[in-house]
Amino acid sequence: MGDRPWLRRMQGALRVSAATLGTLLIATIACVALARFVPMQEEDRFTIGFALVTPLWIAAMCVAFVYSPISAGRGARPGPRCGRAPS
Repeated sequence: MGDRPWLRRMQGALRVSAATLGTLLIATIACVALARFVPMQEEDRFTIGFALVTPLWIAAMCVAFVYSPISAGRGARPGPRCGRAPS
């Protein structure tokens, strides 16, 4: 990355953009699939799918940041660190 200083400056913004836009697509597809296969009436399926997009999107963004390969490049282990002593 030594030949691309602009990438180093924009790394945070690119990381946030990728986590935001990429996980929105994943959450939307998951909710459409859920709404398609839930054995309920059509109105109820739409309501369930529409209501779950935002919580799934937020959860996917959190997971994307926790398991980021960027943090692994600094010597840290990717993954949740709840309840562990810092290494």
